[in-house]
Amino acid sequence: SDFAVTLKWDDNSKNEKGFELWRKDAGNSNVIDYRKWKTLPVNTISFTDNGLSPYVDYSYKVRAFNESGNSEFSNEINTSSLPGGPWNLQAEAIGASAVRLKWVDFAVNEQGFQIERTNPFTNEFKVLALTGPNVSEYYDNSVSSSTGYSYRVAYFTLTTQSSYSNVATISTFYTDVSPPSDLSASIVNGYLQLTWKDNSRYLAKGTVIERKTGTSGEFIEIGSVSSDQNKFDDLTAVSGQTYFYRVRQVLGTKVYTPYSEILKVVL
Repeated sequence: SDFAVTLKWDDNSKNEKGFELWRKDAGNSNVIDYRKWKTLPVNTISFTDNGLSPYVDYSYKVRAFNESGNSEFSNEINTSSLPGGPWNLQAEAIGASAVRLKWVDFAVNEQGFQIERTNPFTNEFKVLALTGPNVSEYYDNSVSSSTGYSYRVAYFTLTTQSSYSNVATISTFYTDVSPPSDLSASIVNGYLQLTWKDNSRYLAKGTVIERKTGTSGEFIEIGSVSSDQNKFDDLTAVSGQTYFYRVRQVLGTKVYTPYSEILKVVL
């Protein structure tokens, strides 16, 4: 989780008296080098380290010991190798001229977020933008077609900056594609059916449908259809609710058209 990590290893020793777990902490401005963190009993094969900070990268290694001395250390592992980490930064290409970034805002006292992007010619990270606090989405509208980019995000306060997020990499599409239009809803056979117009010029591989419940909810994906369909039955919509719908079409892996206009439906 954001505040704990579970470690597991193979016990290859036959005569150990116990294990030593060593840890290194790497924050944005300082590093606490490896030191013995825990001494664990014989036959131990796992340990959960609690009370961690989501803004520090922790590294671990373990070794066995007995009265004759210590074994060699195990391989090292660190929390930055966990997929996405607490940030879960994701990147999506919106046609050829935009990239949408999404991440988890788990900070509680941030002044804002620093977004960095690689130069496609040098692969060096440079600051792309600063946002205000409580932001979890950003559109990069300064990209080129058929080009690969990598992104990372950090959080900052008045005096410090956090460690960076995971790196999210994406390649833009070769052309911009218009979003679906004319999104509408009707009741068919007792169910709410959505229809839309496909403007993708046969480039789309399918359509994704998202729904928000009430004005304070968030859009979540509720289904998808293949590229030869332009309708979707929402079998989970119930009377007495207000829903908001939007759709977009899939152009490739993590590559989409822009969203359609949002449709409000009161059942």
